Amino acid sequence: MVNTGKALRIAMAANNLKNIDLATKMKVSPVQVSYWRSRDSISMSTIIRLAEIFHMKASEFIALGE
Repeated sequence: MVNTGKALRIAMAANNLKNIDLATKMKVSPVQVSYWRSRDSISMSTIIRLAEIFHMKASEFIALGE
């Protein structure tokens, strides 16, 4: 099973982003980013938005969590 929270943690570390940085880009609160990071699954619409921010395809983002 793919862990999208893990994928998010990896993508953020690779891009040297803190919760506040990603929250600003996503127009959400840093608490929301923390929530996503701790989850095993994230909605597909959020995955697509995150993938765009990290300049990758959604499938590439998801693969980070395998």
